[in-house]
Amino acid sequence: MLLEDNIWAFLPSRISCTLKQGCETQQRQSLVSLLEGYCRLAQLYSAAVFKCDLHGYLFALSSTSSLSRQLTPGNRFAIVLTPAAGTGARGLRLLSLKVPPTADVFQPVTLICEYDLESRNLYSVKWYKDECEFFRYTPDYEPQSQAFPTPGITLDLQNSDMNRVTLTNLQFNTSGNYKCEVSTEAPNFETVAQSSNMTVMAFPAENPMIEGVLSAYAIGDYVTANCTSGKSNPPAVLAWQINGVKLDTWVWEYREGADETDSQGLHTKTVGLHFQIQNAHFTSNGGGVIPRMEIQCTSTVGDRTRHKAVFSSLARALTSNKLAQERFRNSAGLSLMSSLNVIFVLITSFHMVYSS
Repeated sequence: MLLEDNIWAFLPSRISCTLKQGCETQQRQSLVSLLEGYCRLAQLYSAAVFKCDLHGYLFALSSTSSLSRQLTPGNRFAIVLTPAAGTGARGLRLLSLKVPPTADVFQPVTLICEYDLESRNLYSVKWYKDECEFFRYTPDYEPQSQAFPTPGITLDLQNSDMNRVTLTNLQFNTSGNYKCEVSTEAPNFETVAQSSNMTVMAFPAENPMIEGVLSAYAIGDYVTANCTSGKSNPPAVLAWQINGVKLDTWVWEYREGADETDSQGLHTKTVGLHFQIQNAHFTSNGGGVIPRMEIQCTSTVGDRTRHKAVFSSLARALTSNKLAQERFRNSAGLSLMSSLNVIFVLITSFHMVYSS
């Protein structure tokens, strides 16, 4: 069945525009009757479900296949509904979709879909991962909740309903695009949908570990330390700070085997630190408090950061290591002087014997 050119010219823009501007009652009724007729034709000649409630709404008819002017079973049509001025009708609204941008592979996660039916009857709530439906809630059917096998999805059906889905036993391929789609019953057949991405990560279960930092340093000493992150995927981003100031990477010392991966694909990362102590590294609040230095390592995976801090004091006197070094040097010097004295005595004695 062909649509006449002059009638097609009104669809969808002219009729929608005319109604929005406000036209005579007779014109309005005529246009509504016209569109009601074409809506019925579309339902008769296509397998698609159409939304044909015209009361209190402005609307337009459009084809989603192409600008073909034929009503055939292969064509799909849609009714675009807009509340008419003064009716107070708002329609189905999706208020919010709460999908965390990141999720912990070791923890369950709940996705929430909030909507307002505006006194309409709920037909279904469907959840999709990467356009594959994995959960459906239909209040007028038994069972009301249905789960569909989907790679990466393990659904907690007892904790999933018309507003939420709970996922357990997360895997890295649970990452993807999640969409909530809400539909109302006849005669409106309205549908709203919204989607958001979620990435599954393995976050460290503990703070990073710092090794090699001494309790006290003297000016001119060298600090050599390691920071190792907890297991994670992706690998943690490690950074050093001294007294809250991030260090330049040129003072970092990366070591061979700094990134290790276990059989589960979890990474353990290590980064070294090597720099010389200066006066500016130590701070003091006065009052006789010994100046100290804070060395901190941060471990960041996704949007989560863990940190570990250790403190070192400024050595007022020689440390035990320094004292040991000084004692060694002193004893070595004394031994050398004693040896020289012995040699001098021997040479003198030999000279006296030879002279005689």
